[in-house]
Amino acid sequence: MPPGTAKTRRRAAKPRPAGAGTAEPGPAGGGLATGGPAAPQTVPAADSPAPPKSAPEFRRSITMETAFQPLADGRHYQSRVVDGVLTFVLVRGDEESCSERFARLAKQREEEAQKRKEAELAERQQQQLRLEEEARIAAQHEAQAQALAAEVRSAPPLTAEKAQYVVKENGRVYIRSAPSKSADSEIIRNTDSGEIVTSEGTLETGDGYKWIKLDGSPHYMVLYNTREYTMRKMSLTAEKAQYVVGGDGGWKVYIRSAPSKSAKIVGNTDPGDIVTSEGTVETGDGNKWIKLDGNPSSYMMFYDSQMGVLMTKK
Repeated sequence: MPPGTAKTRRRAAKPRPAGAGTAEPGPAGGGLATGGPAAPQTVPAADSPAPPKSAPEFRRSITMETAFQPLADGRHYQSRVVDGVLTFVLVRGDEESCSERFARLAKQREEEAQKRKEAELAERQQQQLRLEEEARIAAQHEAQAQALAAEVRSAPPLTAEKAQYVVKENGRVYIRSAPSKSADSEIIRNTDSGEIVTSEGTLETGDGYKWIKLDGSPHYMVLYNTREYTMRKMSLTAEKAQYVVGGDGGWKVYIRSAPSKSAKIVGNTDPGDIVTSEGTVETGDGNKWIKLDGNPSSYMMFYDSQMGVLMTKK
């Protein structure tokens, strides 16, 4: 080669991978990416199965027996077995941790269980108190019954005398279980003024009281209370007759349920009315009555100790 002549040497080009050095679109935002090999792309076959969806990842705590899964909105789904009951809780974000929530629930359940136990204990105690009170009352009644039976056995003998008595005006007399006014003698009921009772006998208890024993009954009524008689003995004289109402003063005369001015009024008569009696009744207070024929609870006064004759015998 002549001098001064430029000698040009060419180097043999090295083989390059396909696509190397070519310009390609870069990532969003502009520019070209050059020099790197293109990432291989895998195209699934048409008949290949779809890839499985990722299962929710659970973290487990052995001590708390819990499992939770973070959700898309920041909440946590939690579960725990508390006292054999599976409990599910949704907690938002960090408002309350799993352990705090379940500790609070466990404490709440323990408090409720403790309250139930205390209520059951209180109920058992109340039941025991009721049983003891019932037993005490039963023993008291038994003691009273025994004392009453002893008092009845020790009562003086009964003087048999079947008679009828009428309770005095403005007076009431108790019917008792024994001839005594003590607390052991139970009050059966009260009698009203003018009520008629039938006795099978009388007795005296030594303390100044006189009693009658009711006919066909184990009960008693006081006849004399150391101051006065509480009832008047009825003396019936059988005598069927007719009477004209009016008497000396042209009186109207009431029909009463018993030979007593305080007995219930069951009817009325006018002067001139004629009534039929089956007998006359005296009660020891100076008044005289007739018992109307055919009616066991109808009496009329035919003589008043203050007003005189109210009816005349026909």
